[in-house]
Amino acid sequence: MNLLPAYKVDKIKSLIVAGTGMRTICGEVGVAKGTVARYRREVISKSARPLLCSCGKAIGHRGWCQHRLSKSVSRQEFLLTSPFFGARIIIPKPRKEKIEVYSDLCWPYSKIHNHELPDYILRIDRIVPAGIPEKIRADICQDIVVDYLAGSLSLSELPRMVKGYIRRAYNNMSEYRNVSLYSPVKGTDDLLVMDVITNKLCEVEI
Repeated sequence: MNLLPAYKVDKIKSLIVAGTGMRTICGEVGVAKGTVARYRREVISKSARPLLCSCGKAIGHRGWCQHRLSKSVSRQEFLLTSPFFGARIIIPKPRKEKIEVYSDLCWPYSKIHNHELPDYILRIDRIVPAGIPEKIRADICQDIVVDYLAGSLSLSELPRMVKGYIRRAYNNMSEYRNVSLYSPVKGTDDLLVMDVITNKLCEVEI
């Protein structure tokens, strides 16, 4: 009969009291599973209080608790790769990096020009809401600049007229969106987009 050194016996018992699983004890101490089971029965029978696993259940409970699972990398890998248990572990998805739009790349591109901008450009930039998507806001601001330079708009009346420029920019954007084949053609009574496309296809010589 092989006798275990006293330090191994003490380590087995301390790991059992700590709620460590049998497989882990076997690996750390280098003993057989039956040996650990024998000492666990002895520790449980001599203990004056119930010995609990870190999950709160009695040590030796059946099944994988969250504590045991967190200590076993191989079990985690099994649950992740098994078609039956693939949903047992939830791995947080990596956060998508937030794409920042630097002010240098936004209208009025002040840092790209490397010189002071005219006062009317800065005033227009302050009046047009900053929350508008940049690709639309730049068009709105430049339309206002054109009207200002043409003399058809004064900056004093811009605050009450800016909504009209915004509305017109969004209406222009809508012309490039997906259109149903059953949508009516503007300026007609009952002509559909599908009718126009069909007529055009018929005119093509094959």
